[in-house]
Amino acid sequence: LAATHLARALARRAPPDGDEHRDPYESEQFLNVIGAFGNDEARLLCTSLMPHQLRWPEHAQHRAQGTYLGMLVQHFAGQKLDAAALQAVMSGCDSPRASREDRRFLRPSATGLDAVAHHDDTTVKLALAQLVTAHAQEALAGDLSLQYEGLACLRALMLARFAMNAGLDATIESPYLPLH
Repeated sequence: LAATHLARALARRAPPDGDEHRDPYESEQFLNVIGAFGNDEARLLCTSLMPHQLRWPEHAQHRAQGTYLGMLVQHFAGQKLDAAALQAVMSGCDSPRASREDRRFLRPSATGLDAVAHHDDTTVKLALAQLVTAHAQEALAGDLSLQYEGLACLRALMLARFAMNAGLDATIESPYLPLH
């Protein structure tokens, strides 16, 4: 229910005015919640999201993040992922100017999304492991240690849901998901 309300709020966002700022990382967290916990209605509401509803203004340092958000919207719509968009995200993450966040989190998120689209169990598991490991490090002693985002890796939860919906094996070993 919360994911549906979040999707409705995003879909109703009017074009930005004045000095309004829309953080692409915050928008990604919103889409992660919708992707991980939302129903078909919630994901369908996201299929018509425009870039300005997810990030504003469009800064060059957020270009890879913005492209990835567009890929998530494509996935929600059941569309084939744009190979050029994926390559743009990867190039942005591999750039010497890429942020630590982009290298540690955005790259495996995009790789995992592409692996789901190509039904590649091995790469999905690798991407999930990279996301959970990076998140655990940040949650224990990094930027996430004092933030609520440190409690769960929403990126990994969303990717695991996408993989399971596609019939892929999304199991990994993680201190977040103890087996006993």
